[in-house]
Amino acid sequence: MPPPKNSESKGGLSESTNRSGTAVPTRRWLRPAIQQILVRIFTAALLGGVVGVVATLAATAFVAFVLRTEGSLVMPLALSDNPRDNWKLAALLITGGLIVGGIRRWNRPSSMQGPANAIGAAHGLPRILPLVPGLRTLLATLVSIGCGASVGQYGPLAHLGALIGSLGARLGRVSVENRSIGIACGAAAAISAAFDAPIAGIIFAHEVILRHFSLRAFAPVTVASSIAYVLIHFVIHHDPIFELADPVFIFAPEIALFVLIGIAGGLVAVLMMRSICLAEQLARLSRLPEWLQPAVAGAMLAVIAIWTPGVLGVGQSALRVILEGGTSPYDLGIFLVAKLLATALCLGFGFVGGVFSPALLLGVLFGALCGASSNLLFVGVHSDVVIYAACGMVAVVSPVIGAPITAILIVFELTRNYDITTAAMLSAALSNLISYRMFGRSYYDYQLLQGGYDISLGRVKLMLSVRTVGNLVDSNVPTVSESSQIGDAVKDMIKASVDEIAVLDNAGQYLGLLRLGDAVATNADTPVKQLGKLDVMPLVESTPIWQAMDFADRSTIDHFPVVDGNGIFQGMVSRRDLVAAYLSVARQARREQHDPV
Repeated sequence: MPPPKNSESKGGLSESTNRSGTAVPTRRWLRPAIQQILVRIFTAALLGGVVGVVATLAATAFVAFVLRTEGSLVMPLALSDNPRDNWKLAALLITGGLIVGGIRRWNRPSSMQGPANAIGAAHGLPRILPLVPGLRTLLATLVSIGCGASVGQYGPLAHLGALIGSLGARLGRVSVENRSIGIACGAAAAISAAFDAPIAGIIFAHEVILRHFSLRAFAPVTVASSIAYVLIHFVIHHDPIFELADPVFIFAPEIALFVLIGIAGGLVAVLMMRSICLAEQLARLSRLPEWLQPAVAGAMLAVIAIWTPGVLGVGQSALRVILEGGTSPYDLGIFLVAKLLATALCLGFGFVGGVFSPALLLGVLFGALCGASSNLLFVGVHSDVVIYAACGMVAVVSPVIGAPITAILIVFELTRNYDITTAAMLSAALSNLISYRMFGRSYYDYQLLQGGYDISLGRVKLMLSVRTVGNLVDSNVPTVSESSQIGDAVKDMIKASVDEIAVLDNAGQYLGLLRLGDAVATNADTPVKQLGKLDVMPLVESTPIWQAMDFADRSTIDHFPVVDGNGIFQGMVSRRDLVAAYLSVARQARREQHDPV
């Protein structure tokens, strides 16, 4: 009989024959390894592609709804000279507020979702975005914007994209630790589609959502953002925020003004965020029912809109008028104050929407105000208002969303102008320094902190802060009754090879911890309850692992008692288990950040 084609195997090598009959050694493990890598690459690209397409279509439909309602419903009523239309506008805002209040009540006990929830989910708080609360939030956002509330569209767009990405990762059976990639893909596609800015979309996903540069996420996020750009730029089309008909240049003396815009813009960003926080506090102190608060805000907004109708909605039409130039500094200043007040009222009193768009409009208003005022310093020789508007935009937007690089890239991709981008960089750098010192990294971080999550702790510490010692408890440990004798307790500790033993009462309630050294130095016939050195405080099952590690660092024992909420003893957790949990989380964070696929 002829020998088989694969006749030998030596040291992991097998021999296969080519067409000429020559034996060619191959490694048996090589093909499965290559196949596994190819499958991972294909899966990542497929995830980014599918999420990118779906998120782009959803974002396009969202933006179309916003533009249609603002252009054909809200603004015609606001700009009408007929007094009856003012009442119609007030009725629209109050009715919308009542509907939003009803949705908020319907959504209990969950809260409204937003970009902060996407950031939390990307950091494992938890790993998925809940679908039903997310859809209810989308409905409340559409109602809020549709009735003319002064809220934003870009934050909800980013959350919608992240929600689609989270759902896609679950349906695609992506591993739990990689589901943050789907969230990042959706957010990147949404920002890319909204601004026609694919590079900014990629950076937004890493700078705001993931908070680190991930090799594992880079490919699918790039695919998602690029597909969004292709669809928007070549298939769907929409008008950009900035349109430059002629080349725009800056003059050297104006650089000092751009620096001042950065400093003052940081203060405007802080004022905006603190105003929203103050409005939230006023809403709580008012004791109005939660479902009624948005309607009250709608009524107040209707009054403001009588004098400054541009405060309504996301402000797309007002933005274009400002960028055309010719608006007086007085009108810009009045508009700036009115928009700040309207945004704080709407977001603080329960309308649902984002802070991205209001911050963008406030920044453009502030920058245009500085540009209009520059005539006093540089008569006849100063840059176009677009440069000042761009500087003001990044100076206010970037601290609010915590994304200076993203804001700079949005300006560059919208304008394709290095002079404008350079000026914007100066303003963004200084505004973020000011805002960080006076408020924090971003409004999203503030929202997370209000929910008990401090993103500034770092990825590993944050992950350990949401995992509890309850999962590390060893319940198979010896215990001793308070009525037992010291000698019996010593025998139990020696038999179990432990240095500490928990002392319990007859109901299983934890009383303290008996140490072997103290027990050996005591008469064997002495009852345990008379020892008086049982002062070790227990950990509760819900204690975060990071807090338990801090407790262990200040303790001299190796095993720590754990009780439930009623003080019933559950078991022990060792110092070794805490260290092992830390190393496991650190390895997971390293894999997410550095593994390519």
